[in-house]
Amino acid sequence: MHRLLDFLARLLTVTCHLDVTSLDRFDSCPYFKLWATAKIVLKLTSLYDKTNSGGMMVSHVTLSANQLSNSDSRREQLIEICETLPEITYEPTGDGHFVFRIRKKNFAYYLFDHHGDGVISFCCKSSLSEQRRLIRSDAETFFVPAYLGSKGWVGIRLDLDEVDWEIVTELARRAYQATAPRKLAALID
Repeated sequence: MHRLLDFLARLLTVTCHLDVTSLDRFDSCPYFKLWATAKIVLKLTSLYDKTNSGGMMVSHVTLSANQLSNSDSRREQLIEICETLPEITYEPTGDGHFVFRIRKKNFAYYLFDHHGDGVISFCCKSSLSEQRRLIRSDAETFFVPAYLGSKGWVGIRLDLDEVDWEIVTELARRAYQATAPRKLAALID
């Protein structure tokens, strides 16, 4: 088993230019070394795009013409909705993304093709139970956003043919109330 693990470590080092010498510290626990090596292999194979000519890259989904044509007007409509909330600020972050804040606390994001996922969406603070309920009710429209989904945040797609702006408004309002100081949150009915 040790020879197999050492062979895999050398193979990863040579073929992927990946330094796996840090796995040597797990020699006393061969099962953990096997697990760590397998995890590295799985990560590398998930990043490999077979359509690429032998290089490593993350696969990207291209936005459709319909998604692109509606994105500006829908982003402006989202900004208008959020501007109705007291004392919010918003600013661009990254490539086409916007963050919405109340007194330096983030409560929502506008995500434009986040990490090449081919989705334009609004992601906001919520609870885990609300997140599960929304996704269960309509899995095409709602999703668990990357990074913040484990904290209960929920995403709603803005690139579908029909967007329910009342739901977007309600989600923004709830996220604001969950983040804002009590006096400001009480101003929203």
